[in-house]
Amino acid sequence: MFIKVLKTIIISLIIVGLCSIVVLSIYYYHNYKRPNFLPRSVKSKVNVTTFTSSTESQGQKQKEAAKNYRLFLSEQLKKGNVDAAATIGPTKEVEDYILTTLQSDNWFAGAGMIQGLLSGYKWPPDRFSMKIRDALVDILERELAKQKPPYRIGREGGEMDVLTQDVCALYNPRAISLLIKLNMIGCLSIYGDTGAGIVLSTTAFLWTQTASTKLEAYKLSDKKVYAMMSLGAFTEHHSRWNSLSPDIQNKIKDTIYDGLKDKDWGVRVWAIKALVPIADRKDVPLLKKLYEDHEKVGTVYPVHEEAQKALTQRPFLWDLLDKETQNRIRDDIYNKLKDKDWGVRLEAVKELAPIANKNDIPLLKKLSEDSVSYVSKEAQKALEELKTKGIKP
Repeated sequence: MFIKVLKTIIISLIIVGLCSIVVLSIYYYHNYKRPNFLPRSVKSKVNVTTFTSSTESQGQKQKEAAKNYRLFLSEQLKKGNVDAAATIGPTKEVEDYILTTLQSDNWFAGAGMIQGLLSGYKWPPDRFSMKIRDALVDILERELAKQKPPYRIGREGGEMDVLTQDVCALYNPRAISLLIKLNMIGCLSIYGDTGAGIVLSTTAFLWTQTASTKLEAYKLSDKKVYAMMSLGAFTEHHSRWNSLSPDIQNKIKDTIYDGLKDKDWGVRVWAIKALVPIADRKDVPLLKKLYEDHEKVGTVYPVHEEAQKALTQRPFLWDLLDKETQNRIRDDIYNKLKDKDWGVRLEAVKELAPIANKNDIPLLKKLSEDSVSYVSKEAQKALEELKTKGIKP
């Protein structure tokens, strides 16, 4: 008798549990399954894109919908719902909310939110007002005032790391001295000649240093690598590079040339990366020489491979190479396309794509059916690029 009662209770509980799950699922679907982070009930109230076909009432309805949206946004911001702000951009309500948060004791919430709006929602940096930029710099100044050199980032769970990344992304001349204190000279590429001058001074100082121990040599090489990366931030963006004065441009190229001669392979690799976007005809012999650099690190030849990538990624550099070197590079790429490692095949397809011709079509078609989707998609992309050159696959 007891066993029958127990079974009945267990079955009843299971039925109740299943019913609860179904009810909750239906409730969640209708209220919280929301594209653009907005509940369906809210979207129906603040729809700013769908209107009736009546031309007479369309303007009025649009104004009303926009007003409702602003009211909704204001309410959501008071509750701290940052996602709502992201759906319409930095309006006055959004800016007021950000400033209030940044000026409160809980500044980390504001700094983290701005980083999310920069990276997650792709708001361009120029959408943020100088008030917000100044508020971020004020916080960073206060935080650094609590520390003694060497200054650190990423403490207390990463708050400083988030804050410095926000400051780095948003132009504000007041931030320059703080970024230098933190040795974040890579962020100075948005400051034109002023930023470039600081990076060049820092880099020049590094090349006067010598190391007496292996540890010191490693640290010095690490700093030189970062210096090359920082110079690369100026060269990789055409608008930033073109905004520099000719004198600064020449100094940057000369510094990169110094990096190409450095004893450390890591410095040479990053110097190649920095040079490629601004390389011209006279740089081809230098890149060809680096292509012959076969310093082995583990199982790879990093300088050789980076130089090869540089020569293939810019067609005009490739066209200036002699046929013998071109054939050697092609053979190397073809060998990598047969590699068992799909990562090697993927990089090989990327290298082949800019220099591919009609003879490569059968190979690219075969690779477009590769078992790894990354490789097949890249091969398909290469075939599409051939079409733009007037070559039909």
